[in-house]
Amino acid sequence: MRRYLLSRVAGGIGTLAGGSVVAFFVFHLLPGNPAEIIAGTHASAAQVAAIQREFALNQSLVAEFVGWWEHVLQGNLGVSVVSNVPVSHLLAQTLPVTLTLIGASTVVALAFTLVLSLGGLRKGSVLDRIALGWSVVGLSIPTFWLGILAILLFAIHWGWLPAGGYISPYSSPLAGLKSLALPAITFGIYMSAIFTQFLRRSFLDVMREDFVRTARARGLREWQVVARHASKPAMIPFVTVVGIAVSTSLGFAMVVETVFAYPGFGSLFVQAITTRDYYVVQAGIMVIVAAVVVANILVDVAYLFLDPRIRYGREG
Repeated sequence: MRRYLLSRVAGGIGTLAGGSVVAFFVFHLLPGNPAEIIAGTHASAAQVAAIQREFALNQSLVAEFVGWWEHVLQGNLGVSVVSNVPVSHLLAQTLPVTLTLIGASTVVALAFTLVLSLGGLRKGSVLDRIALGWSVVGLSIPTFWLGILAILLFAIHWGWLPAGGYISPYSSPLAGLKSLALPAITFGIYMSAIFTQFLRRSFLDVMREDFVRTARARGLREWQVVARHASKPAMIPFVTVVGIAVSTSLGFAMVVETVFAYPGFGSLFVQAITTRDYYVVQAGIMVIVAAVVVANILVDVAYLFLDPRIRYGREG
């Protein structure tokens, strides 16, 4: 197991390095010059050249990439070419906000999913049809449209919740939960549609297995069959989906954050792409790739608890 984890970590570092190479050169090939954006439309050539020298944008792509990685290995992610603020400081401000949103959205999604997916225990039941309809509708409705509809109903029409913005729940719990409610519910509904579809199908498949029929033949009650025999096998593909969805939520959260004016990582990333803020974009891509790598490793570890037959490496 230890050897397997070390190999996965080494592979993750390689994936991170490869992703940074692709992102760096592809993004630099796009038209536009960040120095011209910073200087403004009426800036002189000398002013643009001075900004390029200040942020080392006048070097070749290879030299700039090597220099960027040298700073990264020293713990320096660079300075934003737009706001002149260290990228690490921007990430420290925005990542906790987005992680709070993802955590709350995941709780909402799992709450819906665990209730609705019980319909998978009996195909064709009312709850099963509701779960199927929920997953289809949830995946069909665009997230931004659902967010706008939530603002119109809960913020403007009824006035129950704020339409946007962010208040830390650690500084003001009630106000923070109110500002978090609409984005979390919007994103959580989308995530629950994905989760429900997979968990329902997984339960339907497992409940037809021979070991489930054997457990029923032994006289066990239905809830005992589900809890002792069917739940763990059904959770294996579901854990994979949850791990992938949560890890990629850093990227998908930008839609929700844009709709609700949420000052998180997604909003920062979108703004950095728009303004050609190379260092922020590069660091953001590394964060997203690192989240995917870590989530995949955690999913593999979770398999050990769900299925004892799985072993990684010679150490078991």
